[in-house]
Amino acid sequence: MKTESSAALQSIFHSAWSEVAFNWRLYRKLIGAQVRAQMQYRTSFILEAIAQFAGNVLDFVVVLIFFARLPTLGGWTLPEIGLLYGLSSVAFGLADMVIAGFDYAYFGPNMVRLGEFDRVLIRPVNLFVQVLSSQFTLKRLGRIGQGAIVLGWALLALDRTWTPLQITYMIVTLVSGVCFFSGLFIFGSGLSFWTVDSLEVMNMATYGGQFLTQYPLTIYGEFLRSFFTFVIPMAFINYFPTLWLLNKPDRTSGPIGLLAFMAPFSGMLMFALGVALWRRGVRHYASTGS
Repeated sequence: MKTESSAALQSIFHSAWSEVAFNWRLYRKLIGAQVRAQMQYRTSFILEAIAQFAGNVLDFVVVLIFFARLPTLGGWTLPEIGLLYGLSSVAFGLADMVIAGFDYAYFGPNMVRLGEFDRVLIRPVNLFVQVLSSQFTLKRLGRIGQGAIVLGWALLALDRTWTPLQITYMIVTLVSGVCFFSGLFIFGSGLSFWTVDSLEVMNMATYGGQFLTQYPLTIYGEFLRSFFTFVIPMAFINYFPTLWLLNKPDRTSGPIGLLAFMAPFSGMLMFALGVALWRRGVRHYASTGS
């Protein structure tokens, strides 16, 4: 009996692993094709990446303008806010590049309204992988590069000796941020099955929320602090981890304790919620017939 159970478990594991390996190979091939197609127009790609870079430079110029008049902002120095800004910007840029197929601004009007999702449904390939590999916005490297430069500058300007634990958790925080923002985009595309068009409220949650996470929560009112801590828990993906990295208390609530280490859970939760809603939307989807 034990031998039969063991053999059955091995068979299930082998089947699951084979499917994962197949989907990964397929994803790499499709993304490779996307990258090659975009690089055929190299000049266009470079100009778009530069535009992304320049647009985000202007965002940070706003921060510099604040500090031209103020020594601190909400109790934070310029390098400290640079750390917040960099973590948020790099994580969002990576999510926006990799998960672009689920961007609600693309998914609703194209996949749902125009019926492109019908083609996805009839192919004998994993639906999620197909949508994930349908778009790969390489020009987002401009945003990612700008955020990485600010992050690198902040780490140097803070003039600290970063421990291996801090460096490791910084990487964990970045990955958690990518998962969180990816989950938000997937959540928005899931809503598109019902709304068809993109929603302004999702723009507020994604782009607006990411903008707010570039600054410390202490500069916002109680409503926004509570909203981005308990409703859309973005505070856990860079604000609380940054407090721990800098050994700073939260000016509104004091010591942060375990809140600093909630980034992975927040990222995984948002991603899981997004995928769950998207799968429910797939079951709800009705073909356009076109």
